[in-house]
Amino acid sequence: MKLSALISLGLVALPELASAAGGFGATCKSKDGTWMRTRQDMNLCMGRDGERIVRKDKGNLFVPSNTETSCAGVSMRGTALRLTCRIFSEKGNREEHRLVDLDYIVGNQDGYMWCSGHRSAPH
Repeated sequence: MKLSALISLGLVALPELASAAGGFGATCKSKDGTWMRTRQDMNLCMGRDGERIVRKDKGNLFVPSNTETSCAGVSMRGTALRLTCRIFSEKGNREEHRLVDLDYIVGNQDGYMWCSGHRSAPH
């Protein structure tokens, strides 16, 4: 199920969204209609492919690095995660804002967020 559908089912970004650990809190509706509040470590879901931010199992996108792209300062904009990323490349080092559509990263599976085979934990 896409995040846009999750939002219509009550997915709610919580204040801890901006944590350095890349945690993302949400409330999702399960198949039986109950609401579940869970939290997903987005380091398990997102990573880098060169300068691109991609869905990646154990990608550690939010782990600070002095040699690889890493991101922090997250906020929501619709179904997109707005990131401030430090980019390290042959073109030079720079800071950029990126939008990542969470429809391609997480889904709702019976009230739990899932990504790359990782289920969110109750919160």
